Amino acid sequence: MSKFQDLITHRLQDRIDAGAMSAAAVRIEQRGEVLLDWAGGRRDFTAESDAANTESVFHIASISKPMVTTGVSKLIERGLIDADDAIVEYVPEFGLHGKEKITLRHCLTHASGLPDMWRRGGNSAP
Repeated sequence: MSKFQDLITHRLQDRIDAGAMSAAAVRIEQRGEVLLDWAGGRRDFTAESDAANTESVFHIASISKPMVTTGVSKLIERGLIDADDAIVEYVPEFGLHGKEKITLRHCLTHASGLPDMWRRGGNSAP
C-alpha cells in the first residue's frame, strides 16, 4: 500500500474509532486498475451491526445532490432531457404508489413530496 493509500485508510479508521462515523468504504481506480479497495467499521453504531464491506450500501445523503444535479443539468443543457419530464420516463418503477407525476424539476427543487429517507429515531440505512 502506498503512503497516500495508507494515509486515507488510517484517517478513515481514526474517524470510525472516534465515533464520528460508523463505517466507511473507499475504492480508487485509475484507468481500470484498482489502487485501493478498503472498508472499515460497522453499518450502524451498534455493536451487533454487520461489519461494513466494499459491497455495503450507505446513504450518502446530501453529497449526492450536487453530483446528480450537475449531471442532470448537463443533460438538460445538451437537450437530451427536459426538466419537466416525469421520472417514470427514465425509471418506470419510480411511478409505483402514486409517484408517476413527479418530474425531474420536482426532485431537483425538493418539491416532489417524497418523504425523508432517514429512519425516524436513528441514522441507520434501511
